[in-house]
Amino acid sequence: MACWPRELKELALLVRCPEPDSTNLGDYLASNAEALAPFLNATPANLRSAAALRDEDVAPGLRHRLEGMSRSVEDDRRARAAARGARAAATLGATARWTEYGAVLDVELLLRDVLADRTKKYIVFQGTGVDVPASRRTLVQVASLRRLHIDLVAFVAGDGLHFRWKGGRGGYNWKPQVVHPADADRVLTVPLRPAHPASVPARRGAWIGDVLRELGFPA
Repeated sequence: MACWPRELKELALLVRCPEPDSTNLGDYLASNAEALAPFLNATPANLRSAAALRDEDVAPGLRHRLEGMSRSVEDDRRARAAARGARAAATLGATARWTEYGAVLDVELLLRDVLADRTKKYIVFQGTGVDVPASRRTLVQVASLRRLHIDLVAFVAGDGLHFRWKGGRGGYNWKPQVVHPADADRVLTVPLRPAHPASVPARRGAWIGDVLRELGFPA
């Protein structure tokens, strides 16, 4: 309803409380016929002819029409959110940077667009040696860290999903979650690009500060 024009929003309010033996709805339709006609699949002339009709005669049909419009708007919103999330997941996987710690992820994509589809319960990272389901709800709660720590880094490895900030002094570590079979259709998969040997340093004894330096942050 947020994207509806003012006239349609006001009509929806009037439909909620029709007055017996009154013509409030019909009068409103007639007064706003030009603005409402495109949305109600009617002509302005048809809406003007409703001026003499009682609320109890007009309300049921209007209510049915408005409910259908609400469902259509919500279905469209969900479809756009799903498409946005799927595109972000593909981009996130394609831009992952493999290091000896695992795949370093674009934090902005991970904590924003990847979470766009609220119907998903899990975000599953899959790639070389990695099959890590993470709770979408948990990631939503972590999203506030983007505003608090400009050096926030996220990476995923076989042992789970990890976040680091303040040069590695702060962080979260989450082990892979278990996806119940009943939630199989509520999973968004992030297909990580293949790990190439040349992209995985063979250094030992390094820490997350090295990852930060690789991303351009001071460790």
